[in-house]
Amino acid sequence: MKKKKKVNKKKFLSRIFLLIVLIILITTIIKNIGGKKEEQKYKTSIIVNNENITNLLNHTPYIDKDNVLYLSVEDVKNIFDKDIYYEQETKKIVTTSGTKVAALDVMNNILELNSAKLVLPVGVLDYGENQYIPVSELKNIYNIESFTTEKSAIISSLYKEFVVIKTTKKTSLKEKPGRWKNYCQTCRKPRNNIY
Repeated sequence: MKKKKKVNKKKFLSRIFLLIVLIILITTIIKNIGGKKEEQKYKTSIIVNNENITNLLNHTPYIDKDNVLYLSVEDVKNIFDKDIYYEQETKKIVTTSGTKVAALDVMNNILELNSAKLVLPVGVLDYGENQYIPVSELKNIYNIESFTTEKSAIISSLYKEFVVIKTTKKTSLKEKPGRWKNYCQTCRKPRNNIY
């Protein structure tokens, strides 16, 4: 009889110990799910298409007293346009795409867009090796909208990228890769689908 009580007491204590270990394990997992938040590199937050890209910037963004956001040419190159560059001889910031050729004159606040000249209300800031472009004036080139406050800026692209998919047989199209069935459409016969 005493032996049975001892065995039951040991089982009970081992179960309680196991339960405590599981509770500790679950609470540490829940705490770490949120992850650690990174310190921001700069005081100004830049959000592009609902994603905070402040830590991806190479140069400090600048917001003037009229709430105009300025980004360096290098940062604009990383965010919006791989083809943008600064021409030292002409003192112009130039970008080209399939449909547009744009040149921002650093000295005269003029934007030449497909041979049309537009006078800009705010100009490019030239700090020797770094030129800062007013994001509000990029709307003519990149079709973007921006909203700026003293400490943050929200930039959203008005472009929607479309992909044409040609199917040759009955196919189920997935929105995202993975095991779960996130099918956006099932095609029963060959056709072009635009997303």
